[in-house]
Amino acid sequence: MDQEDVAKMVERYDLLAVPVVDEDYRLCGIITVDDVIDIIREEATEDIYRMAGTSDDELLFGHNSAKVARVRLPWLLITFFGSLLSGVVVAYFQGSITEFALLVPFMPVIMAMAGNVGSQSATILIRGVALCKINHADMVRVTFKEIRVGAIIGLTCGLLLAVVGYLVDGTVVMGLAVGVSMLCSLTIAAFTGAFVPATLIKMNFDPAVASSPFITMLNDIIGLAVYFGTAVTFFRYLG
Repeated sequence: MDQEDVAKMVERYDLLAVPVVDEDYRLCGIITVDDVIDIIREEATEDIYRMAGTSDDELLFGHNSAKVARVRLPWLLITFFGSLLSGVVVAYFQGSITEFALLVPFMPVIMAMAGNVGSQSATILIRGVALCKINHADMVRVTFKEIRVGAIIGLTCGLLLAVVGYLVDGTVVMGLAVGVSMLCSLTIAAFTGAFVPATLIKMNFDPAVASSPFITMLNDIIGLAVYFGTAVTFFRYLG
């Protein structure tokens, strides 16, 4: 039996020890609570390494830089190509950026907030699955809950950014443009943060390993497209 399943059993039934038997159900030994604590610590450490795109194998490789890089590189390449696609989005709106130069200073704020919201949603879902508090039947409900949470956060931050945009440019259009962009970006980021790990789980992939690069990539691409698309639309038709 997998050690993580044993730890979950002890947690679920509040056991002090678990018997270990052979094929003939003869007692071979016991697993005590202190053993379970070690298992929980080990599994949590493994998940943290995976979410960072690395593994505890790095500790075994010592100072062999090439092997360490080989462990980290595959998932970082996903982020790398996602960043290139983000550059394509920026290039597509390059003429509009030149025309509306005041859009540029607000770009890091929206991108950073979208990244944080997406990471929060992913962490909550992955942790819930790891603790067996979220199962496959709950995925859709949790995803919609995260969308609502993202919309509330987006509305709050969007209103604040709209005030800042109005103070910087002195026009209502600028305030509306950046405010609505923030609302849309954070709502989409919350959806992405829940949808990506949920999809990976249904496809039998480990969400702790693959979620972060895909979420970063999608949030960057979609966030930039939504930001510039929304802002340019407001300026063109309301400016």
